[in-house]
Amino acid sequence: KKAKSGEAAMKRAEAQYRTERSRIEEDVSHAVGEADDLEAAVINMKGTFSYELGEREAHNRLLQTQVEELKARHLREKAEAQQAVLSGLDVLMVHKQQIQDAVEMVEKATMKNLIAVREG
Repeated sequence: KKAKSGEAAMKRAEAQYRTERSRIEEDVSHAVGEADDLEAAVINMKGTFSYELGEREAHNRLLQTQVEELKARHLREKAEAQQAVLSGLDVLMVHKQQIQDAVEMVEKATMKNLIAVREG
């Protein structure tokens, strides 16, 4: 009787062992599957982010180039505007001098005429 009960206990223990082992293997298999899924997701995200980063860096370089071109254009146009203002002032000064010379000539001629009329 003891041998039979020992044999039955052994079979129960073996069945429990197999059941527990099967459950643990399923858990491990599930955990490995999740880890593989996570690894694939990380690799995918890394590739996506690397691509997006590259795109953004290229766009940033393009914008920096455009900013430099705009700065150079601004400086060139500012210098051209300053030169145009200076040229305009030069023309104004020459014109003012011509008007002053003409007024002086008219004044002198008027004075001569007045003197001639008084003496005359």
